[in-house]
Amino acid sequence: MMADCIYVLGHAAPGSALELSSASSNAGPATVIGTIEPKRPQGIGVSDFALTPEFLEAKHRVLECLEG
Repeated sequence: MMADCIYVLGHAAPGSALELSSASSNAGPATVIGTIEPKRPQGIGVSDFALTPEFLEAKHRVLECLEG
C-alpha cells in the first residue's frame, strides 16, 4: 500500500525463447511481467488507501498480471 511502483515477477512462458535458454527448474530467474504505479490520493493515509477505487484498481491489475 505504500509502494510508488509495483513490479510483478513471474517465470517465462513454457516454450518461449527465454524459458528455453534458462534452467528447466522453477528456481531460475524471474522476469518482470507487469509494472503498476498505484496513485494514492493526496491527504489520505496508508490505512485508508485500501478502501479507495485507486487501490482496488491497482490490486486488480496485479492479479491480472499473475493470472495471465
